[in-house]
Amino acid sequence: MADTPQVIVRDDPSGKKKATARRGMMRMLCGLLVMLSVPAVWLFPIVMSSISTARAANQYYPNVEIYDQTSSFGAINGQSLQSELGQVPFKQPVKLVVLSTDTVPTGNFNEAILNYARSSHKEWLSASGNKWADGLVILAVSPSYRKVGTYFGEDTKVSSSKQDKIQEAAKDDFRAGRWSAGMVEAAKEAARYVPDANGNSTYDGELPPGPAWFVSFLGLVTVWKGFKLRRESRRNLRQAREHWENVQADHNRAERAFALIGDSGKYHDELELRYTEYEANFRIAQEKWAEIGTPRFWEYFSAVLKDKTDTLLSLTSSMDSTDDTVFSASEFFNLGSGWVDAWMKEIGPVIEDLTALGELVTSVSKEMGTPDAMRGQEEILRWIVDQQALIVQLKDQIGQGAVTPVNALETLDRIANETRNWVKGVVEASLKADTTKLGQERYEKWETMQDKSDGAATVGYKGSYRLNGTLHTYDPSSTIRLNTQSAGVSADTLKSIAFGSYRMPGWESDTYIYQSMWYQQHTYNTAHTWTHSSDSSDGSYGSSGGGFSGSGSSSSF
Repeated sequence: MADTPQVIVRDDPSGKKKATARRGMMRMLCGLLVMLSVPAVWLFPIVMSSISTARAANQYYPNVEIYDQTSSFGAINGQSLQSELGQVPFKQPVKLVVLSTDTVPTGNFNEAILNYARSSHKEWLSASGNKWADGLVILAVSPSYRKVGTYFGEDTKVSSSKQDKIQEAAKDDFRAGRWSAGMVEAAKEAARYVPDANGNSTYDGELPPGPAWFVSFLGLVTVWKGFKLRRESRRNLRQAREHWENVQADHNRAERAFALIGDSGKYHDELELRYTEYEANFRIAQEKWAEIGTPRFWEYFSAVLKDKTDTLLSLTSSMDSTDDTVFSASEFFNLGSGWVDAWMKEIGPVIEDLTALGELVTSVSKEMGTPDAMRGQEEILRWIVDQQALIVQLKDQIGQGAVTPVNALETLDRIANETRNWVKGVVEASLKADTTKLGQERYEKWETMQDKSDGAATVGYKGSYRLNGTLHTYDPSSTIRLNTQSAGVSADTLKSIAFGSYRMPGWESDTYIYQSMWYQQHTYNTAHTWTHSSDSSDGSYGSSGGGFSGSGSSSSF
C-alpha cells in the first residue's frame, strides 16, 4: 500500500522534499563518521567480550509469581503476563515476583514492600530476616503513588546503577498506563544484569571514560536518533493512514448524522464546535497528505518529516474520534437503534469518577481512623451506591420516554459535579488535618498541582468501568460530555478545571470539561507523601525496616 492515501500529490517545485532528504542523509552520514572515529582498539575488545559472555551464558526461565493487588495487569501480545514473563531468560534459576500495590501508608515504597513480605510472604526473606531470600527478584509498582521498585536476593543482587536502569526500562510504559508491558521491559532489563551462578554479570555498556568515547557517543546518539525518527515517522504514517481511511469512509455519513441530531439542549454548542473543527481539519489533512506525498528514503531520517507526521496523526486521530462522537450523539438524541451503546459510553467517565472517589475516601478514612472520618466514609459510600443505582434507572427511564436524553446527560453532569465536591472535601480534610509545617507545605503543593494541566494527559480516564459486576469498555475521547481526553479539546484549555468549569472563548455560559478523578487521586497521593528529600532512587526501608539491609531500591515515574 502506498504511503499516501487517495489525495493529490503535488510536485516539489520549491525543493522542500529534496532539502528534507538532504538533512536526513547528512544526519546519518555525519553521525556514522563521528561514531566510527573512536580507535578500533577501544571498541574491538569490548564487543568481543560482550559476544563471548552472551555465548557462554546458560539460560534459565524464571518461576513467576504475580500478586496484582491493584488489578492493573492484563494480557500482553495476546498472552498472559505470567506467560510473557516466563519466557524471559535469566543466567541462573530465579523466582521472579511481580507485585502491584497502592498500600503505601508512609509514602516509603521500599518499606511497604518489606512490610508486605513480612506479613504475607516470609519465604521472600532470608533465614535471618535481614536480607531478601537467595534466588529472588522482585519487581513492584504502585500505580497511584507512581513508584517502581526492584529487590534482589544476595546471589541475584545488582548494583544501584543497574537497579536504576531496570526501573527506567519500565517507566515509559508505566507513565502510559501499560503496567504489564512495563513489567516485561523491567524483567528483560533485570535478566541482562542479574549474574549467573558464579557471580558473572553481562557487560552493561559502560565504556572507559575519555574525550574520544564522548565524541563517539555523540555520533552514536545522532545515528540512533535518525533511526528513531525513521521508525516513528513510519509508525505515524501507518496509524494516520488507518485513521484517515476511516475518516474518508465516514465523512459523508458524519455530515448527515450531524444534520439529523435532534434536540441536544446545551450540548449543541459543544457538538457544533467539535464538528466545525472536524470539517476544518478534514481540509487541513488533505493538504498535509499532499505536502508529505510519498516520502523519499532519506526524508525519514529528518526531524522535519517527523514533525509533519506528528501533526498529521494528531489531526486524523482527532477526526476519527470526532465522527464517532457525532454518530453517538445522533443515535442518542434521536433514540436510534444505537442509543443504548451511546449511553453506556456516556456513563463511563462518571462511573470511573465514582470509583476513584470510593477508593480515595476508603484510603483516607482508614488512615485518619477518627469516628468522624469513618462516619464520613459510610455517608460517601452510601451516596456512591445511590448514584450508581440512579444511573442504572436512567437507562430504563430514557427507553420508556420518562426522561429525555438531554435531561439524562444533565443528571450525569450533576453527579459529576457532586463527585468533585466530595473529592475536594475528602482531600482537604485529610491534608488540613496535619497542622505541622510539613503538613501545610503538603497542602500548598496540592493547591499548586491544581494549576497544572500536564496531569490531564498523563492520568486520564482508563476507558473501562464495572457496573453491577459487569466490565464495560469505552473510548473516553468520543463521549458527548466533554472531558480532558475529548477529541478537539486543546491542551491550552486544560487549566484549573478539576473542581470548576472552563469558559470557552465566545460562549455565553460556562462549559464543564471534566478531568478524571484518577488524576485527583494521584495529586493527593503525591502531596500527601511529599517530603523535602529528592525524588531520586531511594534504598531506605523506612522506620519499620529495623536491621533489614537487603538489596533493593525504588524511584518515581
